[in-house]
Amino acid sequence: MAMGVAFPRSSWGQSIIAQQPSSPGSERAEDLSLAEASQLNQQAIELYELGKYSEAIPLAERALEIRREVLGEEHPDVASSLNNLAFIYESLGKYAEAELLHQQALALRKKLLGQDHPDVATSLNNLAFIYKSQGRYVDILTVLEERRFLTDHRGVLPFA
Repeated sequence: MAMGVAFPRSSWGQSIIAQQPSSPGSERAEDLSLAEASQLNQQAIELYELGKYSEAIPLAERALEIRREVLGEEHPDVASSLNNLAFIYESLGKYAEAELLHQQALALRKKLLGQDHPDVATSLNNLAFIYKSQGRYVDILTVLEERRFLTDHRGVLPFA
């Protein structure tokens, strides 16, 4: 589900797992809604890859909305949708919007997946790219230091 700097930006769409697997006991309506969210997400990725960022936004926003409605606010797929939407805004040069979405995805991933999860490190990298685009080098150092700490100390500290 992670995407971002772990993959070249040109293969953004290929780096996402867009499908939401159905759980055995889930309602059919929920399954259909999640399938719609996955389809919208895939269409947004295709538009993104074609450079049609403005056309991709409403699709990515709707995918996020559906996932929030069906899965709740606190689900890894919601974090992935936030991350995807952030990339589109970033490509449009809307850095404030992209930063906010990346921060939300990061906070959600930390809460749900734990501080040392690879998706948390990816979210930190995504924030660093936003800061780089704006020339905010001090902020980059702060984010990368947190990421380096996670990488260097994974499994070493009793709380990590």
